Amino acid sequence: MIRPLEYCLTLPHLEASIATIDQRILELLDLREKYDNQAKSLQQENEKIEFKKKTSFR
Repeated sequence: MIRPLEYCLTLPHLEASIATIDQRILELLDLREKYDNQAKSLQQENEKIEFKKKTSFR
């Protein structure tokens, strides 16, 4: 749990909040990687479609 800073009155409160923040950062970085991979996949798919359009005889 992330306590508001003004309510972190003990070292364990601060440590618990910091641990939660660190965990959320890791989760967000993992999620960001998934979004990056999806973007790369879509970009590659769009490049394939554009290549087919350029090489088509129609």
